[in-house]
Amino acid sequence: MSNVIAIDSNVFLYALLEQMPLAKNAVHILRQVEDGTFQAIFSALTYTEVLGAKDQASINIAYKFLDGLKNTSCVEVDRTIARRAGELRITHPSLRIADSIHLATAVVHKATLVTADEKFLKVAERVTKTVSLKNYI
Repeated sequence: MSNVIAIDSNVFLYALLEQMPLAKNAVHILRQVEDGTFQAIFSALTYTEVLGAKDQASINIAYKFLDGLKNTSCVEVDRTIARRAGELRITHPSLRIADSIHLATAVVHKATLVTADEKFLKVAERVTKTVSLKNYI
């Protein structure tokens, strides 16, 4: 695995929603980011996906969580990433727009993509280095 990892939104969701089946794995990898084992990037799109909470208290917790993680950088969706995401959707039509942006972020930044979405993983592993959260411990 590369020293730089690109974290899909679902990894953050699993860590925030502690009762989820892969929460332990998500917390483990985020602790490794915090202790400097990995540098992590995540797409700015993650805010949109993670902050889908219904109440302001949950939104505030999610903001503090994302903004407070050490050794992470939020990557804006710039022209390079947007174009790469579009190219990925042409070559892999099953990719959802959000997934194409996460994948393009990993590709452009030469990072290993970490995701819990097995369907997305099958496409992503054809394009870049990947790690399944399910198999990560």
